[in-house]
Formats: sequence, structure tokens, C-alpha cells
Amino acid sequence: MLKQDFQSFRRLAFSTCLQLLLLLPTGVIYAQAPDLPEPDGPALLEIAGNIEHTNSTLQINGQSESAAVFDLALLESLPVVTIRTTTPWTQGVGEFTGVRMDVLLERVGASSEHLLLEALDEYTVEARDEPYKSYPIVIAYKLNGKYLSVRELGPLWVMYPFDDYPELNSEQSRAQCVWQLSRITVH
Repeated sequence: MLKQDFQSFRRLAFSTCLQLLLLLPTGVIYAQAPDLPEPDGPALLEIAGNIEHTNSTLQINGQSESAAVFDLALLESLPVVTIRTTTPWTQGVGEFTGVRMDVLLERVGASSEHLLLEALDEYTVEARDEPYKSYPIVIAYKLNGKYLSVRELGPLWVMYPFDDYPELNSEQSRAQCVWQLSRITVH
């Protein structure tokens, strides 16, 4: 009886070791795969700094740095939200469609409390990430159902839901509504 128990134990141990060995190459391949898919289209947004998930290497201030680069398709692959709000820069109530900032920051594994938002025209503003965790602030790529062009303050525009959260209608929040957003650096 003891001999049969020992043989059963050996078969189980061998089977378990074999299964673990078969799984090992899959784990190695997965670890080498990029964190994010590479963009196929033109880059609209670069996220660099203290992030975990990347898909590109950029030259920033003369140094190579891993970054997350998003084209329109990658942005649209994230959960889409629309906020309706009036702004100082548009007529009437506008519908801003895009991705929530907190969802985007989570997707790249951002770990910080400070962000630097940069625009195509070299406008920059420092921001804390706390409002993005508390409010549905959107990086919009559409306004009233139409994709934003550079001429129309796009292709990306950070927009706060001013009408739903009047406490956001401050000079500081308006300064962080970066149009022509091109880069976020996580500090």
C-alpha cells in the first residue's frame, strides 16, 4: 500500500513540474511583449515620466526615455465618455467626447501626484492629479460629434465638466484645460 501511495505522489509531482515548465516559456514571452500596442497612426499624445506601461522610446531633453504614445485608434480603444458643458472658449453647451484622464493615467500605470501638461504651441501647466481622480475630466478628441483639428484647438483638448461641478470653474482649472495637448509628463 505504501509503495502505491509513493508512486501516485511521484506521478502527481512529475505532472505538476511538467505543467510548470510548460507555463514558463509563456511567462517569458509575455514579459518581453510591449506593455501597450504600438500606434499605427500619427502620434497624438505622448506620456512620459513615472509610468509603468510603455510602447515607445522618445528623445526628451537629449535623453532616451520610455514613453506611452497614443494615436487616435489607441485613445478610442479606451472607454469613451462624453461630457456636456459650457466653456469660456466655445459657444453654448458643447459635447466633449474622449477618454477620462484618470482612466488614461491608470492605463499607463502613472504613479505620482504631479503632472506637466504640454501643448503643441509650447504652453505648459503644472497640475496635481487629484482632480482627475475625483471628477470626470476628459481628454477630448471630439467636440459636438466632430473630431477636433489643430485649427479647432485639437486634436486633443483637456476639458473639465464645469456645468456639473461649479467648484471646478476656477482660474486654476481653466488654465489646465489645455487645448492642442501633446504631452503629459508624470513627476
